Amino acid sequence: METLNPNIVHRDVQTKKPWFAWPIIIGVAAIGWWGFIEQIVMGQPWGNKPAPNAVIWVIWIACGVLTPLFMMMLRLIIEVRTDAVVIRYIPIWTKRIPIEAIESAEAVTFHPMRDWAGWGIRWRPGGGWAYTISGDRGVELQLKDGKKKLVGARDADVLEAAIKAQMGRGD
Repeated sequence: METLNPNIVHRDVQTKKPWFAWPIIIGVAAIGWWGFIEQIVMGQPWGNKPAPNAVIWVIWIACGVLTPLFMMMLRLIIEVRTDAVVIRYIPIWTKRIPIEAIESAEAVTFHPMRDWAGWGIRWRPGGGWAYTISGDRGVELQLKDGKKKLVGARDADVLEAAIKAQMGRGD
């Protein structure tokens, strides 16, 4: 695989969202559009106690435009670099874990709903942090400071091997 950064030895890009997220997102967007079209475009107050037009504009922008746009842009990129594992939850957040901070890496199967209450950036007592977007496979990183991280992956075994290869380099 060709990359722009020569320090990247493995890259995993995940964009697939759980199927049941889309009806919720479409429903939220539809409500935003419905209110906007009815009150702003058609000039008819929306509901029994209509909100001011400024509020309808905010609802439309937040629910009708930004929420679907956010979900379309959302992706999880895991990069194993020569010096770190970089977790990028685009467009939200980036986490860098230095290779020397990793005690162990193990490919695991997890239960998203039972173990983490779904996908996304999750925390649970004793379980540490999980960074997932879909599926039930990932790599659990045990850090030298005692913390744990679960990173979702399309191919957890390949991700585990890439991380272990960098851990064994000893640079």
